[in-house]
Amino acid sequence: MIQSPLLSTLRKQNSLVINSERLRVDIATPGTLYSGSRYDWTAFITQITLDDRVTFCAPEAIDGSGSGGIGLCSEFGIESAVGFDEAALGEHFVKPGVGLLERVDELPYDFARPYRITPFDVATELRDGEILFISEPKGCRGYSLRTMRTVRVESSDVIVESLIENVGSRRINTTEYCHNFIAINGRNPGKGTRLRLSESAPSINRCSGLQVTGSAIYWQQELTETFYAKFDGCFPSWWELVDTDLGVAVSEEVDFEPDGFALFATKRTTSPEIFIRIDLMPGKRCQWKRRFKFGTV
Repeated sequence: MIQSPLLSTLRKQNSLVINSERLRVDIATPGTLYSGSRYDWTAFITQITLDDRVTFCAPEAIDGSGSGGIGLCSEFGIESAVGFDEAALGEHFVKPGVGLLERVDELPYDFARPYRITPFDVATELRDGEILFISEPKGCRGYSLRTMRTVRVESSDVIVESLIENVGSRRINTTEYCHNFIAINGRNPGKGTRLRLSESAPSINRCSGLQVTGSAIYWQQELTETFYAKFDGCFPSWWELVDTDLGVAVSEEVDFEPDGFALFATKRTTSPEIFIRIDLMPGKRCQWKRRFKFGTV
């Protein structure tokens, strides 16, 4: 297994761990290993190890660039944060799973930009084979969203269940996805890497290193530049990433109607992203599930 020494040291200090007979799942204690303004602090999975020999997660970057993502981490409102457009200078807006962020200028919302944070309070309950996180909201001009995340491990599967409740007085319309920073055994994706979707993908014209054939995307070589695309008209309910050289695969399956799909790929990591649309009137709640499977092929 290839591990970042820095990440290994931090994980020992700031991680919660759940296990099955095949998996070890490391989850960051909220606000420790990650305390930025982009990703949900809860259910922040930093590493998954299969059969004590195969790892699947990697940091977004090892040179200090990027926004601090590691492994399987979720984000609400990548395109527009809740209440941002109406927030005056010095006022707050809502980033679910994180806290209230402060608007400091007239620039548009930028998910990658660091904002000053008033964090939400998070309760954590560790049970046998699962962890529950409850992020309690702080009201912001009528916007208030309680989030509950459960991470559970079953044999070679990791299940992330989410339940959110609009406890404010105003409608909340946003999105959520899981930004999966995957690098199987720390290997750079390249020839031998294949991504399969549950439906056909559009052709990719802007990246010579990737080729689309029906519902499969193949790496022709290691990528030399970062690739990102939101695939118009493509709404897969599952994906599977395979390293044919190692004979190892990881997949994600969701139980909701997807609102969109994107692929973020770099020289080091691959991130297929299935989006859910969240549209809640006051007093309403919604829940959904993501199941990740890890194994050999």
